[in-house]
Amino acid sequence: MRQAVILINLGGPATLDDVEPFLANLFADVISFPWGKFGSRTLGKFAARRRKKFSQSLYREIGGGSPILSETRAQAKALQLALGDHYAVHVAMRFSPPMIATLQAELLQPTDEWHQVIVLPLFPQYSVATTGSCHLEWQRNGAFDDRAILIGGYHDHKDYIAAVQGTIDQALREKPGGADCHILFSAHGLPESYIRKGDVYQAQIEGTVRAVMAGFSNDHSLAYQSKVGPVKWIGPATEEAIAALGRAGKRRLAVVPIAFVSEHVETLHELDILMAGIAAGAGITDFRRVPAVGTHPRFIAALADICQNPEMYAA
Repeated sequence: MRQAVILINLGGPATLDDVEPFLANLFADVISFPWGKFGSRTLGKFAARRRKKFSQSLYREIGGGSPILSETRAQAKALQLALGDHYAVHVAMRFSPPMIATLQAELLQPTDEWHQVIVLPLFPQYSVATTGSCHLEWQRNGAFDDRAILIGGYHDHKDYIAAVQGTIDQALREKPGGADCHILFSAHGLPESYIRKGDVYQAQIEGTVRAVMAGFSNDHSLAYQSKVGPVKWIGPATEEAIAALGRAGKRRLAVVPIAFVSEHVETLHELDILMAGIAAGAGITDFRRVPAVGTHPRFIAALADICQNPEMYAA
């Protein structure tokens, strides 16, 4: 009997035609709508139609689709090599194919008998909007209730921290002036209402930043990106933080997409295009974007350790 490992990310549109259904699934889950699930689905589709053209324009600028599935599959391949044949690593996405329910149906086929199923969302910092949503979707169909271990956050895992430090160190060393770079950590934002209700995401982001910066003497700060909708989100906003650094006379900046473990539209467009332009306008002449951890060996080591000791990281 083998152990199944399910790597889960939120997903993204593979093509421009996939943008609207992806957004509809996303909005129906993360935005609270009245009238229960029917209202969420209906208004989610409406919101997706309104945002479709704008979102398509962003994906068009990064090549016509999100690379998140291919990057997650690369992580799965690396993790499979690290774990060996006693494990079988699979990939699922929350809001785009391959969907969680589809993978569950495949795993329930009698071709394999699983001793344990480790559900591992690829979000080091726990939030009900990401890890929590993946857990709820996994539990919706009641598959493997007696054998599934749902992994929570792992924001301070030593190998994950080392992976982030490694990507920063490489970016600082790639050309002269790295020691003078201000390091700006940019995390995906979250409505303040989530934090008031007890979501630990912001506290875990701050914990990750403290642990990472134990390896550097550079000045640093933390900001949040990707705000959507009229409600108040945690801040400061990344674009505001960059503008303020420029006004303060900073000329070298390294931006770290903290909490993003793979590249997608929030990094490839929002940071590489939008934030880079804001930095240039603010007088920052040396803009370095630190890559996501991806298949960094220390990040894969962190995932392997979690799979080998799942009870220690269970939600």
